[in-house]
This record gives sequence, structure tokens and C-alpha cells, in this order.
Amino acid sequence: LGTVVLDDFFVVYASIANMDPALLQNPEFEKIMAEAQVKDTIRMYNSLVERCFHACATDFSTRSLTNKEELCMYRCVDKFMRHSSRVQRVFAEQHIQQQNQGQ
Repeated sequence: LGTVVLDDFFVVYASIANMDPALLQNPEFEKIMAEAQVKDTIRMYNSLVERCFHACATDFSTRSLTNKEELCMYRCVDKFMRHSSRVQRVFAEQHIQQQNQGQ
């Protein structure tokens, strides 16, 4: 899943980077991009919840998480957050490289 999301992200970024700069300043385009960002954030959050729930919630005999389940959830979310941070860092590095190549 992570690789597909990362690949899709860079394909979209590359497409945007090659667009006419005037289009990027268009308020309608900015609105569409903002909506796409919100949808992507919701999709990623839902994916995180589903993935961590299926991996960690195993005992349905109590109303609350067991200590083992809670630790699993913490680790699962932490791993996701570290992954997201890494993707953002790679994106920023790619962006800087593309800007430097264009100069």
C-alpha cells in the first residue's frame, strides 16, 4: 500500500510540476487541489484505522483494549506516522532536486 500511495503521489506531483504556472495560480485549480488533499487525508486516516484495528484488536470480550492491544495500536500508529514523515521528507527532497535542475 505504501509504495502504491508514494508512486501515485509522485505521478500527481510530476503532472502538476509540468503544468503552466498560470494554471497553478487559478483559484478554481487551488480549490480542486485543496479538496483532493482533504480526500487523500481522510483516505489515509481511514486506512490507518482499518490496518491498525485488524492488526491489533483481537479480544472482543471486554469494552476496552487490553494492554497488549493498546501497545500494538501505539506501535502501529507510530509506524504510520514515521512512514508519513519519511514520505514528506522524500517529497521535499524531490521537489528541491527538480527546482535545482530547472535553474
